[in-house]
Amino acid sequence: MMPAHARDPSYWWDRFIASDPALVRLKMGLRAMLGLSLGLAAIAGLGTLLHQSISVALVGVMMGMMGAINVQDPHPREQRVTLLWAIPISIAAVGVAALSAPSLVVSAIVFLGVIFLAIAAQRFGPRGVGLGMIGFMLFFLSLFFHAPVAQLPWVLASVAVGGCVAYAVRFWLVRDRPEASVRRAFASFRRSLALLMVDIGEVLDVPDEQRRLALLRRAARQVNEAALAVEKEIENADPEKLIHGFRQAELREYLLELELTAERIVFGIYRVLEAGPLSPEKRQSLVAELSVLRRQLRDTGAARAQPVPPWGANSDGSAAASTEPAFTALEGSLSYLRELIFRTPSQSRAAAPVSTEAAPVLELEAPASVGSAAPLHPSTRQAIQATVAGALAILAGHAVSSTRWFWAVIASFVIFNRATTRGDILLRAWHRILGTVIGVLAGIFLATVVRGHRDLEFLLIFVCVFLGFYLIQVSYAWMVFWFTALLAVLYSLLGLYSPELLYLRVWETLVGAGIGAVVAVVLLPARTGVGVKRAATEALLSVASFLEAAATLPGGEVLKRVREMDGKLREVRDAARPLTDRLLLSDRQALRLVHALGTLAFFVKQLAPACVRLPAGEERIRRLEMLLAENARSVAASFSVAGAPMPDALDAALQSVRESLAQAREGEARGLPRVLHWLERIDAALLEVYASRGVFLARRKLA
Repeated sequence: MMPAHARDPSYWWDRFIASDPALVRLKMGLRAMLGLSLGLAAIAGLGTLLHQSISVALVGVMMGMMGAINVQDPHPREQRVTLLWAIPISIAAVGVAALSAPSLVVSAIVFLGVIFLAIAAQRFGPRGVGLGMIGFMLFFLSLFFHAPVAQLPWVLASVAVGGCVAYAVRFWLVRDRPEASVRRAFASFRRSLALLMVDIGEVLDVPDEQRRLALLRRAARQVNEAALAVEKEIENADPEKLIHGFRQAELREYLLELELTAERIVFGIYRVLEAGPLSPEKRQSLVAELSVLRRQLRDTGAARAQPVPPWGANSDGSAAASTEPAFTALEGSLSYLRELIFRTPSQSRAAAPVSTEAAPVLELEAPASVGSAAPLHPSTRQAIQATVAGALAILAGHAVSSTRWFWAVIASFVIFNRATTRGDILLRAWHRILGTVIGVLAGIFLATVVRGHRDLEFLLIFVCVFLGFYLIQVSYAWMVFWFTALLAVLYSLLGLYSPELLYLRVWETLVGAGIGAVVAVVLLPARTGVGVKRAATEALLSVASFLEAAATLPGGEVLKRVREMDGKLREVRDAARPLTDRLLLSDRQALRLVHALGTLAFFVKQLAPACVRLPAGEERIRRLEMLLAENARSVAASFSVAGAPMPDALDAALQSVRESLAQAREGEARGLPRVLHWLERIDAALLEVYASRGVFLARRKLA
C-alpha cells in the first residue's frame, strides 16, 4: 500500500528542493545548456559573416559548454584564472590534434601524451582537474569532428569564441551569488529536516530492526549532507553579511544545533522502538507531533499562527512527563526542536566563557605508513594506468572499427578521471557500460520518433545536455545515458543515423571500459581497502584534534572542528562506497567500520555544544578529553601498525569524575553530567571502532 505522504505534492516538492542544495546541480545543467546554445549561435553568426562552415567549427561550440562546467575552483577569482588559462590550452590541443590527425600513428602517440598530462594534472587540485579535462576533451572532439588543417585558423578562432561564451555564461549569466546560495542551502536544509519528520513516521511501521536502523541512518545522513552543503556555502559568503538575520558565526552555530537536535531525535526514536512496539495512543500522538513539526519547518509563519500543545501534553495543555527514560529524552528533543525552529538571533545563547590563552594549531597528520608504499604520486600512478589503458584501447578499438576507435579510448580515459582506487575505477567502468547500453536503447527510440523534425531534434539535444549535467552528481551512469541518447539524436540531425552505428558505440565502450578495468586491477593497483584505512585514520585524527581543542579553543573554532570531522567522515563513506554500495554482496565488515565511525562522530558532535558551555578551566573534563584523544590517536595508528593493542577503557577515570560530581554542591557541576554522558559514549564508540577495524583489516588481507 502506498504511504499517504507519497500522494502529497508538497512531499515531492520538498524532496526536489532538498536534493539540490544551493541549486548547484541546476546551475551546472543551465551552464552546460547555455554554453552549448549560445556558443552555437555565436559561432554560426560569425561563420555567416566570414563565410565559413559551422560544421568544421563544432569543436568551438563544445568549448562553450565544456569551459562553462569544468571550472570547479572554490573561489570566483580562481575560477576566472582557470577559465582564462583554458582558452590557450584548448587552442593548443585543437591545433595539435588537427596537425597530427592525418597520421594514425602520430595522432595515437600524441593522444596518449594528452591522456597522461590530463590525468597527471590532477595533482594540482581543482585547476589541474578542470584544465586536464578540457584539454583532453578538446583534443578528442577535434578528432571526432575531423577539424581540417586547411581551415585551422577558423577552427581555432571558434575555440576562442567558445571560451568567451563559457566565460560569459559562468560569470555573468549563471554566476554564483554566495549570500543567495547560503539562503537557498539553508532553506534546503530545513526541507531536509521536514523530510526527516516524514521518514521517522514511516519508520514507526517497520517491524524489522535491521531495516529500521538502515532507514534511520540514511535519514540522519541526508540531514548531515544538507548541513555540510550549507557549511560549504557559508565559507564563500561575506562573514559580515546577515543571512536570515544571523551573522556567519551565529548561523553556523544555529545550524549545528538544529542538526544535533535532529540526530538526537533519530537516536531517541531508535531507542524507543528498541524497547518494544508503541501503543496506538502513543503512536498517534507521535505522528501528530511529527506532522506539526514538519509544517513548522516548511513554513514558520503559518506554524506560529497555529500553536499546538507539545507532544505528550495532557488535554488541558499541561505537560505529561513520561515515566520511560527513552520517551523522556525523545520528548525533550522534540520540544527543543520546536524551540529552535522559532529562534531568532537575539535568542541565541550568550557566548560561553573560554580561555583567552592562545591555543596551538592541531594538525591532522596521518602516519606516513598509512596508504600505498609506492613512491609514485597517486596522480602519476593513475596517469600511467590511463596511458597504458589508452594504448590498449587504441589497438583494440581500431580492431573493432578503424573510424570510431576513439570511442574506446574515451571510455578507458573517463573511468580514471577523478577516481582514486581500484574500486572507484571498477564502479565507474560499470556505470559507463550501463549508461551506454541503456542510452543506446533510448537513443534509438528518440531518433526514430523525432527524425525529420529538425526543431524538435535541436530542442532534444539541449534537453539531453541539461539532464546529463544536472544528474551527473546523482550518478555518473545518468550522464552517460543522456549523452548517448544525445549522440543518437545528433547523428539523426546530421543525416548519419543508423542503429548499427549506435551498436558499434556499445562495443567500443565495452572494449574501452573493460580494458580500463583490467589495467586498474593489474597495473599499479590502489586497493580500496587501503583508501578506506587512510580515510578512517584521518577521521580518527580529526576526532582526536576536536577532543584536544574542545577545552581551549573559542566556541566558533570548536564548531569548525566539528565540520572538519564531518568532512572526514564523508571521505570514509566515499572511499568505502565501492565496497558498501554494491547491488549484491555488500562488504558487511566495511559497513560495520563505516557505521562505527559514524556512531563515534555522532557522539562527538553531541559533545560539542555541551563543551562550549563549560566553564573555563574545568580540569576534570579536560583530563578525560585528553585521555580520549590519546585513545583516538592509538586507534588511528592501529590501522597501520600490525598487532596494535586495544586502548584501555576509561572506566576508572570516568567513575572518579562521576563520584566527584555526586559530592559537588548544587550548581557547581551544572552541565558536567551531560558532558560526562557523551564522554562515556565516545569511550565505548572508540572501542567499537577498534573492534571493527580488526575484522576489516583481517578481511582485507585475505581479499
